[in-house]
This record gives sequence, structure tokens and C-alpha cells, in this order.
Amino acid sequence: MKSLIKNYINLNLFKKNLFSKIFFVTCFFIKFFKLFRHNYRIIFKNQVDYSKLKLIYSLPRSGTHYSYYIINSYTEMLHNLGDGMPKIKKDKRFLNEDELIYGIKKTQLVKRLDFKFQVIDEELPEIDYDQAYVGHHPIPFDNLMDFNKIKPVVLIRSPEESVSSYVLLDFNRRLKKHKIKINDIYNYKTLIFHQCNLHLKFLDYWEKKYKENNEKILIIRFEDLINETFLTCSKIINFWNIKLDEKLLLKSIEINSKDSLKKKGYSNFVVQTPEHQDELRKKIKEIIKDYIKNKKISFSNLY
Repeated sequence: MKSLIKNYINLNLFKKNLFSKIFFVTCFFIKFFKLFRHNYRIIFKNQVDYSKLKLIYSLPRSGTHYSYYIINSYTEMLHNLGDGMPKIKKDKRFLNEDELIYGIKKTQLVKRLDFKFQVIDEELPEIDYDQAYVGHHPIPFDNLMDFNKIKPVVLIRSPEESVSSYVLLDFNRRLKKHKIKINDIYNYKTLIFHQCNLHLKFLDYWEKKYKENNEKILIIRFEDLINETFLTCSKIINFWNIKLDEKLLLKSIEINSKDSLKKKGYSNFVVQTPEHQDELRKKIKEIIKDYIKNKKISFSNLY
């Protein structure tokens, strides 16, 4: 019966007749109703305990994955959910790259409205307050979060470093077939300036938030996360009032080190710029530096 209906639709849909109109309108309103119901529920039915919520808001290319992986590994061992060792899984967005999955219950925190006409899950995801959630607000705007109640960890980095790293990552992901040389970089100034504006928007937003109430925001600099990992992650754990077990934290840091992940078979170290692109990155930094200098802005509360 289903196949007969499907065949009838396939044979008649291209015709501009009453059936086509009814079919189109029906499909539209079914999708619209699902979208309406989903957004209604996440606005009015979704309850968040902000005192328990653990949020990391980061400037892109500022240690998001590294800190997130360490916290996940630590939490897994702290609550006896596993040995802290991640499983390697293909990234859904970039199939040629990998992501790491830990033993804690991985859930999705709904932070913004969905305006896409797509199949939407019936049930709202349950918030796991032992898990840390990440985001880049206000680059993508999280309009469902009450920013007067959250207590976030904010990862920052020099715009020259973060933008140049992001631009090169973008090149390596989306322009693999193009061999971009140093002199070619000026053809991509629009892209570089766009990313500069987004990164400056992030820093400006959290600069103001931190100035309003610095006790509710923990600022973590990328350099500290990399060079003083144990001390920096200890600050994050204490900030969220999580029990600090120094041995477990050291173990989670070791598990998520580059050498350990390599031995496990993880090779997707997109956090690093390939050596052959050092000169290209240097040129990108010069463009960024001049652009920011002309704007005459500073972030004294963050640096």
C-alpha cells in the first residue's frame, strides 16, 4: 500500500494540479507544526538549574577541545564511569576527521532556537550536570541561556593567534585542492577581516561581562592552558565546585596528551599548524595585526 501511494505521488507531483497543491501545503504545515512545538517546548518547558550547569564559552581555536576532553576524562574517572580513555569516532561534520568520545553520558544542551525545517526529536535532551557543555557565544548567539545566571569558564587567546589559526584550519578543510601561496593570501582578506570581527566581538562581549561581575566568570588564557595545564584545569574544577583529585587530574591530562592519543590511533591534531604553513601564518598575522591596530581597541580586563 505504501509503495502504491509513493508511486502515485512520484507520478503526479510534477503536475501543477490540485493534488500537488494539497500535498505541498500539507507537508509544509506538518514541518511547521513540528518546528513550532519544538521551539515552544525548549522556551517554556525546558528547566535549567544554573547553579549546577557547567559551561565553557571559548574563542575559536583557544583550547576548546583540549579542555573539554580533559574535563570529560576526569569526570568519567571521578564518578567511576570508566577509565578515562576515549573512543575514537568519525566526526559527523568532517568525515575525514575524528572526535573523541568518553564514558560519561553525552547529551546535547539546547542553547538556541531552531529555525530549520528538519526532523526534530520528540523528546528534549536531559541535561547532565556532571558534563561540561561548550559554545562560542556571542559568535553564534545562545538566545535560550540566561547570562545573568550562568557561571561560565571563558577561554581566550590573542586575536592574532586565534584568527590566523582559524583561517588556516578553514583553508585546510575547505580549500584542500587549492595550494595557497603567501602572495595569494591577499585574495582572502575579506575572509580574514570577517573572522577578525567575529573574534573581536567575542572578546568585547566577555570583556564587558567580566567587568560587570568577575566573580561569576573564570577567564582562562590559551597559553596558561597549554603551559600550565594541571594548575589551569585545577582552577576550572575548583570554580565549578567539583571534587579535586590531583592523581585523577594528572592521569586525565596524560591520557589526553598528544603522545598518548597518538598511541591510541588518534591522528586528527587539527589544533596545530603544519610546519610548511608557518610562513603563510606569519603573513596572515601581519594582516590581522594591522587590521586590529586601525580599530584602536584593547581588552585590558582580559589580558
